[in-house]
Amino acid sequence: MVWPKISVIWLNYNSMRIIDVALESLESIANLDYPSNRYELIVVDNGSSDRSFETIKNFLEKKSDLRKKIIRLNRNLGFAGGNNIGFRARDSDSKYIFLLNNDAAIKDQSIKLYVEIFEKHPRIGALQGVLIDRNKRIIDSSGLYLSNMFTTHLFSRNIGDLPSRYEVLKCSFVEGTFPSYRVEALKVSMGEKIFENMFFGYGEDLLTSLMIWFRGYTVAFIPRIVGFHIRGSTWSRIDSMYLSHRNYLAM
Repeated sequence: MVWPKISVIWLNYNSMRIIDVALESLESIANLDYPSNRYELIVVDNGSSDRSFETIKNFLEKKSDLRKKIIRLNRNLGFAGGNNIGFRARDSDSKYIFLLNNDAAIKDQSIKLYVEIFEKHPRIGALQGVLIDRNKRIIDSSGLYLSNMFTTHLFSRNIGDLPSRYEVLKCSFVEGTFPSYRVEALKVSMGEKIFENMFFGYGEDLLTSLMIWFRGYTVAFIPRIVGFHIRGSTWSRIDSMYLSHRNYLAM
């Protein structure tokens, strides 16, 4: 198999308080079992003021085999705006885009697993695997489902509920911790961006998945563990409550 080119976008903002986790996240990207000339890392710093950008830049400069682009913004554009900057900076021939939160780390085979599913199912427009909560050993992130009342529901919290007999399952939307998108599907659904900038953070992943559905693509998740996440380490509780309520009302 000739592995297609892919881009991984990694967003940073004032992460010194979790710098060990952030560097572990970057290390997991550097150690991917994927041809080094077929993937790139795009780091977007949202105007950090705590020296995390300098720490991350110094760390990455030692990774000479890793193809990387490092972008520093002069202000915080949020999760949506920062990832959109990364999307526009991708290699022109990247077929798939991956996002990874700076408080999550992934297994070395995870990207290959996603790409194999994408290549096998050309109408899948957005895809994700399962991430577990590092501390609680429960499912932290998987495909989510949207009810008629516009409430969202995780497949399960119990790792034992993952149905290993299925290769992939349809869902309403992929969650922003470690999602992937077919570039073609994004371009016809969202234009030259991944998310609506006005959302800043929270709910933008839902809207993008719905737009992908509306364009005739499928959204799905792989019921296999691909990494871990430390939930709530990058947003304050007040910010998350405000943005989630505001953005759901906007939708």
